Amino acid sequence: MKEALLCGAAISRREALQSLSWIVAAVASGQSFWGCSEAKQQQSGTQGLGTLLSHRSAARSIGVSFLAAHPEEAKIEVLVFRLGLDINSLPSPETPELKAAAEAIHARHVEDFRSDRTFDIDGWLLSQTELRLAAITHYSQLESAGQHSDRGVR
Repeated sequence: MKEALLCGAAISRREALQSLSWIVAAVASGQSFWGCSEAKQQQSGTQGLGTLLSHRSAARSIGVSFLAAHPEEAKIEVLVFRLGLDINSLPSPETPELKAAAEAIHARHVEDFRSDRTFDIDGWLLSQTELRLAAITHYSQLESAGQHSDRGVR
């Protein structure tokens, strides 16, 4: 089994993707984690984060496009690090740490828009954070299907 290494410690690819899938699901559920109404999300420009991720096939397609355009991000540990997470302490489901990770990712998404870290993909204006989560969705689906790709595109 491949090991994803970061900061000298190891976690299996499968364990990392499982935890990351929980984070993506938590982020996709949106308002249940940060208590924002839809109107408040629209006002802050953040309503798209959960929308994209709740459509796994669209998220996967966008993730593949992102990884093809940014091969330097085609490793799980790089995506995790750039999302501000520690690959050695990814949260389990239904824990305060999962909620904290989802909220931190949401805040990073908001900051992406404020700092103009956005990309237009097929008419969608997406944050860098959304694209990284979409790439993780792609990897998670590959893992579920028993396929592996270190280059990110398959």
